[in-house]
Amino acid sequence: LDAGHRRLEDNRAARAHATFRRVLGTRRVVAVIAGQSASSTLNEQLLSLYEESTINPLGGQPDALAVAPYFGRVYTPSDVDAASMSVDDLLDDAEALIETSVGADTRANRRVADKHGVDLIAYEAGQHLLAIGGLENDAAFVQRMIAANRHARMGQLYRKAHASWV
Repeated sequence: LDAGHRRLEDNRAARAHATFRRVLGTRRVVAVIAGQSASSTLNEQLLSLYEESTINPLGGQPDALAVAPYFGRVYTPSDVDAASMSVDDLLDDAEALIETSVGADTRANRRVADKHGVDLIAYEAGQHLLAIGGLENDAAFVQRMIAANRHARMGQLYRKAHASWV
Protein backbone atom coordinates (compact mmCIF):
# COMPACT_ATOMS: atom_id res chain seq x y z
CA LEU A 1 0.00 0.00 0.00
CA ASP A 2 1.29 3.48 -0.76
CA ALA A 3 1.32 6.01 2.08
CA GLY A 4 -1.63 8.03 0.73
CA HIS A 5 -3.83 4.97 0.37
CA ARG A 6 -2.84 3.70 3.82
CA ARG A 7 -3.58 7.08 5.39
CA LEU A 8 -7.03 7.23 3.80
CA GLU A 9 -8.01 3.66 4.70
CA ASP A 10 -6.71 3.78 8.26
CA ASN A 11 -8.33 7.14 8.90
CA ARG A 12 -11.65 5.66 7.74
CA ALA A 13 -11.34 2.74 10.14
CA ALA A 14 -10.36 5.04 13.03
CA ARG A 15 -13.28 7.36 12.22
CA ALA A 16 -15.71 4.43 12.11
CA HIS A 17 -14.42 3.13 15.44
CA ALA A 18 -14.69 6.58 17.02
CA THR A 19 -18.21 7.14 15.67
CA PHE A 20 -19.55 3.82 16.92
CA ARG A 21 -17.98 4.37 20.33
CA ARG A 22 -19.47 7.87 20.55
CA VAL A 23 -22.95 6.74 19.53
CA LEU A 24 -23.14 3.38 21.29
CA GLY A 25 -20.64 3.79 24.11
CA THR A 26 -17.38 2.03 24.75
CA ARG A 27 -18.96 -0.89 26.61
CA ARG A 28 -21.10 -1.88 23.62
CA VAL A 29 -18.52 -1.54 20.87
CA VAL A 30 -15.59 -3.77 20.00
CA ALA A 31 -13.49 -2.08 17.35
CA VAL A 32 -12.16 -4.77 15.03
CA ILE A 33 -9.57 -4.61 12.28
CA ALA A 34 -9.70 -7.50 9.81
CA GLY A 35 -6.43 -9.13 8.92
CA GLN A 36 -5.31 -12.23 7.07
CA SER A 37 -4.69 -15.42 8.98
CA ALA A 38 -1.88 -16.50 6.67
CA SER A 39 -0.07 -13.14 6.83
CA SER A 40 1.06 -12.04 10.27
CA THR A 41 3.39 -9.62 8.46
CA LEU A 42 0.43 -7.80 6.93
CA ASN A 43 -1.34 -7.83 10.30
CA GLU A 44 1.74 -6.31 11.92
CA GLN A 45 1.71 -3.55 9.28
CA LEU A 46 -2.00 -2.86 9.80
CA LEU A 47 -1.68 -2.56 13.57
CA SER A 48 1.53 -0.52 13.33
CA LEU A 49 -0.23 2.02 11.13
CA TYR A 50 -2.64 2.75 13.96
CA GLU A 51 0.34 3.90 16.04
CA GLU A 52 1.43 6.52 13.48
CA SER A 53 -0.20 9.87 14.25
CA THR A 54 0.23 11.11 10.67
CA ILE A 55 -1.84 8.18 9.44
CA ASN A 56 -4.18 7.94 12.43
CA PRO A 57 -4.59 11.51 13.69
CA LEU A 58 -7.66 10.55 15.75
CA GLY A 59 -5.56 8.13 17.77
CA GLY A 60 -8.29 5.50 17.90
CA GLN A 61 -7.15 1.95 18.41
CA PRO A 62 -8.81 -1.36 17.56
CA ASP A 63 -9.74 -3.71 20.37
CA ALA A 64 -9.20 -6.83 18.30
CA LEU A 65 -7.46 -8.25 15.25
CA ALA A 66 -9.78 -10.64 13.42
CA VAL A 67 -8.53 -13.39 11.11
CA ALA A 68 -10.04 -16.41 9.35
CA PRO A 69 -7.99 -19.55 10.04
CA TYR A 70 -8.93 -22.02 7.32
CA PHE A 71 -7.37 -25.42 6.67
CA GLY A 72 -7.24 -27.28 3.38
CA ARG A 73 -6.21 -26.13 -0.05
CA VAL A 74 -7.16 -25.19 -3.57
CA TYR A 75 -6.97 -28.07 -6.05
CA THR A 76 -6.13 -27.45 -9.72
CA PRO A 77 -5.78 -29.90 -12.60
CA SER A 78 -2.06 -29.16 -12.81
CA ASP A 79 -1.26 -30.10 -9.21
CA VAL A 80 -3.52 -33.04 -8.53
CA ASP A 81 -4.64 -36.23 -10.24
CA ALA A 82 -8.29 -35.79 -9.35
CA ALA A 83 -9.23 -39.24 -10.58
CA SER A 84 -6.89 -40.86 -8.06
CA MET A 85 -7.93 -38.82 -4.99
CA SER A 86 -10.28 -40.57 -2.61
CA VAL A 87 -12.35 -39.05 0.19
CA ASP A 88 -9.69 -40.27 2.63
CA ASP A 89 -6.98 -38.61 0.54
CA LEU A 90 -8.85 -35.29 0.69
CA LEU A 91 -9.29 -35.60 4.45
CA ASP A 92 -5.64 -36.60 4.94
CA ASP A 93 -4.57 -33.62 2.85
CA ALA A 94 -6.73 -31.23 4.88
CA GLU A 95 -5.50 -32.68 8.18
CA ALA A 96 -1.87 -32.33 7.13
CA LEU A 97 -2.39 -28.59 6.70
CA ILE A 98 -4.03 -27.86 10.07
CA GLU A 99 -0.77 -27.29 11.94
CA THR A 100 0.51 -24.68 9.48
CA SER A 101 -2.77 -23.15 8.33
CA VAL A 102 -4.23 -22.83 11.82
CA GLY A 103 -1.61 -23.64 14.44
CA ALA A 104 1.51 -21.84 13.22
CA ASP A 105 -0.39 -18.95 11.66
CA THR A 106 -2.41 -18.43 14.84
CA ARG A 107 0.70 -18.42 17.02
CA ALA A 108 2.29 -15.82 14.73
CA ASN A 109 -0.87 -13.69 14.80
CA ARG A 110 -1.13 -14.07 18.58
CA ARG A 111 2.38 -12.60 18.91
CA VAL A 112 1.37 -9.65 16.72
CA ALA A 113 -1.88 -9.07 18.62
CA ASP A 114 -0.14 -9.31 22.00
CA LYS A 115 2.58 -6.89 20.88
CA HIS A 116 -0.09 -4.32 20.03
CA GLY A 117 -2.30 -5.02 23.05
CA VAL A 118 -5.34 -6.24 21.13
CA ASP A 119 -7.38 -9.42 21.31
CA LEU A 120 -7.06 -12.01 18.57
CA ILE A 121 -10.42 -13.27 17.30
CA ALA A 122 -11.69 -15.23 14.32
CA TYR A 123 -14.42 -13.81 12.12
CA GLU A 124 -14.81 -17.16 10.38
CA ALA A 125 -12.92 -20.42 10.06
CA GLY A 126 -13.16 -23.98 8.83
CA GLN A 127 -12.27 -26.19 5.94
CA HIS A 128 -11.15 -24.76 2.63
CA LEU A 129 -11.37 -27.46 -0.01
CA LEU A 130 -11.77 -25.80 -3.38
CA ALA A 131 -11.49 -27.01 -6.97
CA ILE A 132 -10.63 -24.48 -9.68
CA GLY A 133 -9.15 -24.26 -13.17
CA GLY A 134 -11.72 -26.58 -14.67
CA LEU A 135 -11.46 -29.14 -11.88
CA GLU A 136 -14.68 -27.69 -10.45
CA ASN A 137 -16.36 -29.22 -13.51
CA ASP A 138 -15.13 -32.74 -12.71
CA ALA A 139 -18.37 -34.11 -11.27
CA ALA A 140 -16.76 -37.18 -9.69
CA PHE A 141 -14.08 -35.11 -7.94
CA VAL A 142 -16.64 -32.57 -6.72
CA GLN A 143 -18.78 -35.41 -5.35
CA ARG A 144 -15.76 -36.73 -3.43
CA MET A 145 -15.18 -33.23 -2.02
CA ILE A 146 -18.82 -33.10 -0.92
CA ALA A 147 -18.49 -36.55 0.63
CA ALA A 148 -15.35 -35.40 2.48
CA ASN A 149 -17.30 -32.47 3.91
CA ARG A 150 -20.09 -34.77 5.05
CA HIS A 151 -17.76 -37.42 6.46
CA ALA A 152 -17.70 -37.83 10.25
CA ARG A 153 -13.94 -37.37 10.15
CA MET A 154 -14.42 -33.76 9.00
CA GLY A 155 -15.92 -33.05 12.43
CA GLN A 156 -12.73 -34.44 13.99
CA LEU A 157 -10.67 -32.15 11.77
CA TYR A 158 -12.73 -29.15 12.90
CA ARG A 159 -12.11 -30.09 16.53
CA LYS A 160 -8.39 -30.46 15.82
CA ALA A 161 -8.31 -27.10 14.03
CA HIS A 162 -10.17 -25.40 16.87
CA ALA A 163 -7.76 -26.92 19.39
CA SER A 164 -4.90 -25.43 17.33
CA TRP A 165 -6.38 -21.97 17.86
CA VAL A 166 -4.19 -20.94 20.78
